[in-house]
Amino acid sequence: MDAWQAIGVAVITALIGPTVISFIQSYLKRRSQDLSNVVIAKDISTFSENFKNEFIVPDAEENYFFVQTGIRTNSKSIDSHIKLKNKLGEHFTWYHIRKAQGFLIFRNSELTISLNKWVEIYKIVLLVVAFAAMFAAVIFAYWTKGFTHTWYTFGVFMFVVLILMGLAYLALEALQPILIAKSMKKKLEKLKST
Repeated sequence: MDAWQAIGVAVITALIGPTVISFIQSYLKRRSQDLSNVVIAKDISTFSENFKNEFIVPDAEENYFFVQTGIRTNSKSIDSHIKLKNKLGEHFTWYHIRKAQGFLIFRNSELTISLNKWVEIYKIVLLVVAFAAMFAAVIFAYWTKGFTHTWYTFGVFMFVVLILMGLAYLALEALQPILIAKSMKKKLEKLKST
């Protein structure tokens, strides 16, 4: 097995990973939409006004917001998310806001992005892990190219390369929210300065 075959395995792994994650996210959205349909289908006039206003309406808003954006949040913070999206404008969509959700905090009843030095250190560690895993997979592929004459050795080789490339993929996938949050923060700072 040569380096080209190892690169082929890496590409296949990179193509399959996002599909699995997307399937899980779409399942969760469908589940939430099903719950919303139950509330709509049930005759809500039998409930008290207080229960409808305090529970059913906010719950339906949260579910609808989740189905449309993929963001789970309290009904009281939905307006803040919409304001943030409108403020960012242009290239930032709900996808970007959902990815950066872990870095959003409320300051003065407004959503802002918080990135500290530990996030920067984490970003560097993720980059090192990703590139080290990819480098190790290529080195392993080159080192074992003469040992893959049987199905057993080929299977062991594929397992190790898939583990290494999976690790690289997970590290790069974990890095994406940090990069999105950083670009969103730059955009907000640019808007504040103008």
